[in-house]
Amino acid sequence: MKKILLFAAAAMIAFAACEKPTPGPTPGPSDEVCDDCGKNPCECPPASSDTELFLTYDLKFQLGVQTNYAGVTASLEGDKILKFFDMTEEEFFAAMGKFDFDGKSFSDNTIVFGNAYKDAGEWVYDFSAPTSSNIGYWMTAEGLPCEWADGMFFTESQCWYFRSDVPVDDEFTYDQMWDFTVGFHEGNYVDGKVGDKYSCTHFLFERSTQKTCYFTFNLEVTDFVDEEAKNFDPSKRKNHSADLALTVGTPVALDALQESFQLSKFQLKEAVVAGLVKTVNFIDGVQVDPSAGGFGGVWFDAEGKRTVWGTGSEDNPETPDVNEAATPACYYIELISTATEAAAYSGYYGEDSAAQVAGKTFNNFKQEVTYTPAEGESYTCTLNYTVTF
Repeated sequence: MKKILLFAAAAMIAFAACEKPTPGPTPGPSDEVCDDCGKNPCECPPASSDTELFLTYDLKFQLGVQTNYAGVTASLEGDKILKFFDMTEEEFFAAMGKFDFDGKSFSDNTIVFGNAYKDAGEWVYDFSAPTSSNIGYWMTAEGLPCEWADGMFFTESQCWYFRSDVPVDDEFTYDQMWDFTVGFHEGNYVDGKVGDKYSCTHFLFERSTQKTCYFTFNLEVTDFVDEEAKNFDPSKRKNHSADLALTVGTPVALDALQESFQLSKFQLKEAVVAGLVKTVNFIDGVQVDPSAGGFGGVWFDAEGKRTVWGTGSEDNPETPDVNEAATPACYYIELISTATEAAAYSGYYGEDSAAQVAGKTFNNFKQEVTYTPAEGESYTCTLNYTVTF
């Protein structure tokens, strides 16, 4: 309790300075603007000191593209933070401790992570555990920490090694400590518009030195400009056929669909969402129902025949939640379309699936993908797959 009270007292002092920054640029007369921020009254961030470091990051999100969980990366200035805390990379990583995702608690940490926001003009400090999937928070439109279902946007450290259930391995680099993903909750953003602005401030408080680093994310929603669409001409749409060489685990771009339909990735995604794109699957020339995700796809067994997701073990009381009558599934092929990607994806079912199909090649699967514009005739692109393992 003593540490929490001490922390709170230090934080209150810090934010008192944040609310009335001194020294720092001061606004001129009513007809002048600040030379640094160009506004009146001045909106420059508070001046940093030996005990307080203020960092600000202005982020822009393209409506409909980066407002659908994709987000953007905000890279903190790690060199400034390390110098401020007088730590090495290794020392900072250790000082952050570990975050227990299930228990929503930190352990072995000498740096405390939190969020600050204003309520009725007064700074409020939130020391609650992160609510996003890593160190970070889901936030309401007003910048208040909340749970996922109530959130408008989120912040989330990309350094998953802070989580106690993710061990540090040879791929870890200390650069990952500084990167945060900041994004929007698509479901709650349907009423959003270009020009919307949001802001949140997080802080890192070092217990022994009483030093506090604040980093503010200022978010602005901008219009999406589909640069790729300039390369396509609707008058050149055509029926088309293409061969796709697919290795399970490696996505293949759907350039053939884009060329045939003359659609950018974003336009293709919009067409799929609007129901203007239909996919029919064939195995050995026989039409089969879809059984995988995406906007067209199938699960296959070890012989390249259609099956569904599940272990395939019949009447097994240990697996009541799977399709018991299914032939054991090994791999899948499905089509994925997002604002920034159009690809054929594939993957294995389980650890032993690779062994069942090792060395095999299948070329008995094809998909007929048809695009019907809101006005005009339909166009079909046939995708012939050769799958190797």
